[in-house]
Amino acid sequence: DKIPNEYFKNLPMNWQLYLLSLFNKIMESETIPKSWSKSIVSMLHKKGSRDDPENYRPISLLNSILKVFTKILLERLKSWDDYCNILPESQSGFRKGRSCLDNLFIVNSLCQIILEYREKDFFIIFVDYKKAFDSVNHHLLWRKLNNFGVSGKIIRLLQSLYSAAKIQVSCNGDLTDEISVTNGVLQGEELSPYLFSLFISDLKDFFTERGAVLIQLDSKTEVLGCEYADDKVIFADSVTDVTNKLHILSEYADSNFLEINTNKTKIIHFHKGKEKHIRSFYYKDKIIESVPSLMYLGVLFSNSGLFYKAAQLAHSKALSAAGGVLNICRKSKVASWESRSKLNDALVTSCLLYGVQIWGLRYLEKIEHAHLNLFKKMFSLNRSTPLWLIRMEFNITSSSYKVLKLTLKWITKLLLMGDTRIPKLCFLRLRYYHEKKPSLKYNWYTQVVNILKQINEDSLLSDLDPKNFKQKTVLVLNTYRQYLLNKDYESLYSSKYNLQYLKFFDPIPDLQQYLQTDTPFAVIKLWAQIRLSSGYYIKFTINDLCYLISPKHKCTVCNRDAFEDLFHLFVSCPIYDDVRRHFIPFIRNIPPNDFPNIFRSPDSFTCKQIYYYVCNIMKIRAFIMNE
Repeated sequence: DKIPNEYFKNLPMNWQLYLLSLFNKIMESETIPKSWSKSIVSMLHKKGSRDDPENYRPISLLNSILKVFTKILLERLKSWDDYCNILPESQSGFRKGRSCLDNLFIVNSLCQIILEYREKDFFIIFVDYKKAFDSVNHHLLWRKLNNFGVSGKIIRLLQSLYSAAKIQVSCNGDLTDEISVTNGVLQGEELSPYLFSLFISDLKDFFTERGAVLIQLDSKTEVLGCEYADDKVIFADSVTDVTNKLHILSEYADSNFLEINTNKTKIIHFHKGKEKHIRSFYYKDKIIESVPSLMYLGVLFSNSGLFYKAAQLAHSKALSAAGGVLNICRKSKVASWESRSKLNDALVTSCLLYGVQIWGLRYLEKIEHAHLNLFKKMFSLNRSTPLWLIRMEFNITSSSYKVLKLTLKWITKLLLMGDTRIPKLCFLRLRYYHEKKPSLKYNWYTQVVNILKQINEDSLLSDLDPKNFKQKTVLVLNTYRQYLLNKDYESLYSSKYNLQYLKFFDPIPDLQQYLQTDTPFAVIKLWAQIRLSSGYYIKFTINDLCYLISPKHKCTVCNRDAFEDLFHLFVSCPIYDDVRRHFIPFIRNIPPNDFPNIFRSPDSFTCKQIYYYVCNIMKIRAFIMNE
């Protein structure tokens, strides 16, 4: 209809009443206008041959007014489901208060419990439905909705919508003839994923009726698997169990007119110790591949049950995102330190810390390396620059603090869940096993306790009242932040990496003075290189040219038997006297003890003059040394 969503969002009250009246008439007549059921589909190429239709992803454009109406139907169905509990507890997709973290936590918790405390292997079948949303049989969907107790009026409205549903494919600016939608749910509006979730909500009952053995979580709770919309995983604890569940899955798919994509359906065999040979698994007559690792809801799971590979992948993604930030800054000529810092948080930190409260508690150091790598690249710093020095210089909060904050927020959410919620039951079970036998390697709860012990706050987990826990986390986080800051100050006072930095560093402002000056980023970058240089290695990067200086070696430019350190470069080397007199006369003849003060709290003028000075003397030095 070419009416943008913003039009409906900004309707005046009288037009909202007209819209309400229209929707009420549709509800009474149980007939949706046929024009609302039309959609235009654009095909986006994913990868592979452009001649293969399977390599395209359809993107549907629906009438905005239909989206508003189906949103109303969705809210009514959700209210009904909240009362009747039709959707299984294991389904987290498109449900209020639930997210991918629920499923990630369940999978990780069960893996740890079975491997460590039940001393058994653990299998997960990662099920991939072939064209899941496009395969829903309409007649079967109406029958299931009726059996669940959905209002007949809503079912008839949906039948009216789908009986008239037609699509046109957009190709090179032209539209194909209309094609009737005889299977599948519409795409491009919020109700469809919910309808699919209802369609497969009887999966657990189907399995139990056929004698499938579920995974015992506690004395009252058994788990078949978990879902996030059409992302389905099924748990098993033996080869026989996997084989049986694949057979039942085939029966379920056939009876519901669904097709399993055997090329994308995978199995992970979780185990301790060395690799084990497992015979092939079959779905009907096709082999299902067993893989050592697999990406599930954005997190890489490995058959060891550990997350070392996930940490490596997150590190790699953060490096890639850091490259993107640098390109944006370079092309957009972003000079502001604040803008660069915000870009880092938006693109790098968010990428690095996704799901970290589940997988990252044993890999805090690796996460911190990835977190600060952008700053090393942005300022072209030495690879050996200590992480504590970067945090101090740029006033960066340690990623360890952010990980703990996300973890405690997740625990608060777990404690607020109902007593039948599987993530909460997993948490309580991990706590139970921790009290019997702590395991830093295979118990997430133990990993949390281990971090809290660093600040003597492990008693936080003794009181699981959500209100009290949330109040205490504020104090605990402040304590942890101060603990990390104190460790950095200890390094500042004890490290021999840069003995002058203690004199350069100004502890009073939140941000070092030169970072706040109104100067080009090239100037700020050079100042960072000066201040963060080591006693063994000075590196200046100017206009993509890199100049390396060793302060432990004698200056071969002047041959005055003096070490080529910062003081010699800026104050005493006679070769640079004319340049010094022109750009930085205020430094000439300055005593060695006062020299570091120049770099402590400079104004914009000083920053620029130092930059010009270094640019010129590096050219002279390179010419003399034939570099």
